[in-house]
Amino acid sequence: MEGKAERLPFLFNANLMAQFWTRKNKGEETDEKTISPWEYLFEKPRRPHYVVVAAVVNVGEEYLCVQKGQTKYDYTSFHWEFPGGKVEEGETPEQALHRELLEEMDYDVKVGHLICTVQHAYPDFDVTLSAYLCTATTTKLVLKEHSALLWLPKARLEELGWCAADKPIVEKIRE
Repeated sequence: MEGKAERLPFLFNANLMAQFWTRKNKGEETDEKTISPWEYLFEKPRRPHYVVVAAVVNVGEEYLCVQKGQTKYDYTSFHWEFPGGKVEEGETPEQALHRELLEEMDYDVKVGHLICTVQHAYPDFDVTLSAYLCTATTTKLVLKEHSALLWLPKARLEELGWCAADKPIVEKIRE
């Protein structure tokens, strides 16, 4: 069993086991870090989960689409997405989106309303992706982290090979 060898020393830590069972038998609430020896040995490790935001930027009748470069995973490499990134601790999704677009493409946008939120499980991690309608006065930007960009009308968005989490956003735009 994967990971079992490094978890075995826990079984022999009588103090930790006694703490768990004493608290459990008294009916006390246990904190998140207190788990049973069984859970410690056999529970499936938690997958990484990322809270991310995406900018659905439209200028006129066209939407900004950016292509990822080579990534750690084949299933996201060179796929298309709406630009954005991770929400950092202490910032709102709108703040994160504004920051990410400035960092990744020197692009200043006005973040508007929430279009939709997508929950997606990739093979190696999970994402909660919130997409916001954004407006800008220009199409001029500098790609720092993406390999290509296109401005497309909504009727042509489905022609691209989108990252799986972005596909529901494309469907929502096309409604």
